[in-house]
Amino acid sequence: MGPVARARACSQQHGLNAAADAYDLTVVYPNSTTIGGDLQWNVYADDQPGHGGVGDLGATDDVQFISELIDWFCDAHAIDATRVYVTGHSNGGFMVYQLALHLADRIAAFAPVAGSLWGDNTYLMTAFGAGFVPVPLFHVHGDPDPVVEYPDADHDPSTWNWPLSSFGSATCGVDAYLPYPISPTVDQLVFCDGSVGEPVNLIRIQGVGHAWPNDPGFNTAMSIVGFCSVRQLAGAACATSVPEAEDPAGPAGAPGAGARCAHLPSSTGRRRPAHRARPHRPRAAAGALLRGDRAAAARPARRAVRAAGARREQARAAHPLHRGLTYAPMRRCTKALTFS
Repeated sequence: MGPVARARACSQQHGLNAAADAYDLTVVYPNSTTIGGDLQWNVYADDQPGHGGVGDLGATDDVQFISELIDWFCDAHAIDATRVYVTGHSNGGFMVYQLALHLADRIAAFAPVAGSLWGDNTYLMTAFGAGFVPVPLFHVHGDPDPVVEYPDADHDPSTWNWPLSSFGSATCGVDAYLPYPISPTVDQLVFCDGSVGEPVNLIRIQGVGHAWPNDPGFNTAMSIVGFCSVRQLAGAACATSVPEAEDPAGPAGAPGAGARCAHLPSSTGRRRPAHRARPHRPRAAAGALLRGDRAAAARPARRAVRAAGARREQARAAHPLHRGLTYAPMRRCTKALTFS
């Protein structure tokens, strides 16, 4: 996930296609929307409709969108619902943290890059309280970062390093880290090693600023996919039936995805909070979402979507409303969809 680059650009720049192929995964690049006048994900964590951080009461509920997207891929491509993973850069990294709080029952591992967690302070204090669900966390960040501050800016393990210290404290009772050098410019800072709860890690990469790191001593994409691919969320399941509502904004006769999964119960012991009702909009800017799929179905599905994607791009350019994807369940969700 990322707020600015188109999906195809993300797929070419971040190295996730090659990493996903190496681990026999499918990689999907969903898109953000226009919120508060900018292309961005709804990353503000609270219990109110809209995006409280920018005052946009009509902002999309992107937690609900990602949940619906998982179910769509379950239906269309028979993915393994126990092996769904998410990563994102910058604003997309903020969205990864939003999902870590709200979709712990659907996503098996989380890897924000150059992101953080933003929301209402009272809501966040409650979120890290008694109902918190530990999740595997692999945060990658350049140091220093002039846009989104590197979490451990003073390089002191004993200070509170937001949001890693909060995840560590709620996961394994430890809010400080132990450093382990990976290379002369890369360190792994371990808050929780996974022996209690789930692993919580911060990867510090010196000198890359606010970018998707491409350090000679650390392959970001391969490291993220390697961390995620060994995680499996026992009991996670796809929706057995996915109701669809008519989308008044879509082409005539094409059903939308507005009602999909809105009232589905939690499928595992990981608690799923009630989501705020927010209208969906056509997606506009791109990011990345990794999910596992069944090997027997993965390759044919990818070839079919590639071929269909080329046809959709031609149709999209000629369409007066520039709506993007034409098959109904995805039309509201994304304008560009790329598989490895």
